[in-house]
Formats: sequence, C-alpha cells, structure tokens
Amino acid sequence: MEMQGVRDMHWGFETADEAIRFAESLLELAALDDVLVLSIVASRDESFRRKVFKDTRDIMRPAR
Repeated sequence: MEMQGVRDMHWGFETADEAIRFAESLLELAALDDVLVLSIVASRDESFRRKVFKDTRDIMRPAR
C-alpha cells in the first residue's frame, strides 16, 4: 500500500519465530535511509506483543 509517497508492506506468519527470522533477513534492507520502520507484531501469539528493529519516524508534536 502506498500513502503520501510512503510504501507500507505487511506479511503474515503463523508464529512469532517465523516473523522474527523473516524480519532479520531484511536487516540489510532496513539499514537504508529510505526505510523508516521495521517491526513485527504477532497477532496470533498473545505472549508476543511487538519487536521493533528500526523506527526513525518523527514523532508528531503539537505546535506550541
């Protein structure tokens, strides 16, 4: 999906371990400046919440 010039890609995995292995295979790609976020969420594994490998997004703050 692309919104406002930013591409957002999602994949689904059966287990958190599968998702982690896949994300780790993308670490070289994630090192590029154009990649803002690489994280995983295991929606089917309640014991695993979220693992963030990279997040360089600017935090939106209200104007003062």
